[in-house]
Amino acid sequence: MQTKIKHIMTYIFLVGVIFSCTFIFGCDNGSNDHTHEFIDGKCECGATEGMQSLTYEQAQNIYNSFESTIQSTVYVGNKLNLPKVVNDVSIDYAVDQKKYFNDEFEVIMAESFAHRTVNLDIVIAGHHFTKKITVHQELTSYFKKVADYLNGVMPSGIHNGDISLLTSYPGDKEIQIEYVSSNTAFLTHDGKRIDHEYDESVSMQLKLTKNNQSYTETYEFISMGISYADRYDKWTTYINDFFKNTKLEEGTKLPTELPLYGGRIRWIAEDPTLIYDYTTLHLPKEAKSTHLMAEVRFGSTEYHWELYDVNLDARPSDISDIDYILTFLETVTKTTEDYLVLYDGSLADINSDLLIDHEANPVSYRKFTSTKRPDIPQEKLDQLLYEGYVMPNDDNVLWVVVHETGMSYAGRDALLLANLQYNQAYRDDGRDASWCYTVDEHSIYQSFPDTYILWHATDGSNPGTGNGNGIGIEMCVNSDGNYEVSMKNNARLMAGLLNKYGLGMMNMKQHSDFYEAKSCPEIIIKTYRWYEYLTLVAREYISQTILANHEITYSVNLTEMETKGIYDCTSLDDGQNVQIQVTIDGTTYTLDTVIKK
Repeated sequence: MQTKIKHIMTYIFLVGVIFSCTFIFGCDNGSNDHTHEFIDGKCECGATEGMQSLTYEQAQNIYNSFESTIQSTVYVGNKLNLPKVVNDVSIDYAVDQKKYFNDEFEVIMAESFAHRTVNLDIVIAGHHFTKKITVHQELTSYFKKVADYLNGVMPSGIHNGDISLLTSYPGDKEIQIEYVSSNTAFLTHDGKRIDHEYDESVSMQLKLTKNNQSYTETYEFISMGISYADRYDKWTTYINDFFKNTKLEEGTKLPTELPLYGGRIRWIAEDPTLIYDYTTLHLPKEAKSTHLMAEVRFGSTEYHWELYDVNLDARPSDISDIDYILTFLETVTKTTEDYLVLYDGSLADINSDLLIDHEANPVSYRKFTSTKRPDIPQEKLDQLLYEGYVMPNDDNVLWVVVHETGMSYAGRDALLLANLQYNQAYRDDGRDASWCYTVDEHSIYQSFPDTYILWHATDGSNPGTGNGNGIGIEMCVNSDGNYEVSMKNNARLMAGLLNKYGLGMMNMKQHSDFYEAKSCPEIIIKTYRWYEYLTLVAREYISQTILANHEITYSVNLTEMETKGIYDCTSLDDGQNVQIQVTIDGTTYTLDTVIKK
């Protein structure tokens, strides 16, 4: 019995010794002081045999000595400042989100609009310490992203009213946002507009500050003065005074803007030969009373049109037809963009192969009303144009109406639409529309005689309407066509019709002039190119009436388009000079054009 008791006591003693050894040599992974237990030369805490043995307090002191030198915030491209040895003790490092750092602890990526916190594990003689590191984008890029968000409210061009400045950035309370106005007499630092008379140039500077770094961005714009309605009243007074006090002579420059109030003014004359560059007046060969038309624009969308009666003297006798032609050619070739028009008197090339003749083969009543246009009473003419206007032709053609097909699909060219009209002319079903001419960049097809009352202007067929007394032209906008050249080809056709029927620039209309709900011709209207089109017509009119009386040929190193007289400049550089040789009645002159993209 005693022997058994001795054996039991011995067993308990041995267990106690083993337990005590485990307590002495066990490892708590470095969170407190401990004695390392090495298995295959390595402790669970990361210590290895041969590593300098330090207590936790000793490691803590070493950590405290350099912790503040490690950045708490880093940006893409920054490298952490991590000492490898301190007090002859080796230091090891690791991060818990490795995608943000390379092996050299350089930040290689960050989130687009937010920061991320990464835990940096610092190991000193097997003891672990953690430091939190905030990772941002490279600060300049971050600032730019913040600025992109804030500048969504910043104006450009002309601005009227207060600016609702953004003063905070979502998710970042630390970034400081400031604004500074260049002139607080017109706009305060907090974006409040101060009333002023004239348009004034103003800049607003945005300043962003964070982590002792800053970024600035400046926005330039015009702070609008008085309203467009008020300045239009001033413009009316200014122009009336101009005509009252200015003698209109050969080469008179008409106003192109309202002094002090800006805007843009472009001019066209009832007689197309009098103005062909928006501003310069050329006197007629014989004295006459006529009308000048002004297009007045304020801002990007505010438009007005005004008509002025003028009495013009005859052109000075020392200005010959050749002088006039040279002045015209020098003006219209001075600059050009993608397509250059060299005028030589050419008429539009009209294809009548698909002409529909009601008398030979009666057309469906749904497609047209009559083969003869109605007479217009003088009272109606006075109302539609001006008092005393005389109908200039016996065919009662008063208008030429410009349309665009609205068919942007490839292949919807002039031939296709001419065939469409021809095939549907004798059917009672289908669309009820009809028009005289279809134009694209190289073809013009006539579908009906000019005297037919067709259905294109949405205003019935009474005297004076677009249908009743207007010739309809449809211009193609198919995506595989060339809109710019189509517009020039259209202008050539229009000029020929004006000349044929004794009409002037006041007789040209848009579909929307007769039916406001229809935005047609859509591209011309939306891009505000109506007066540009009118000027193209004026130039073609001069070519077909004045230049046509002379022998004119050109020599130029450019590729001519399918439409005669139009040359391709698309491959030329901005500012490039092109020399043109023009021969007029046997005498050669040199013209220069500068490419302006």
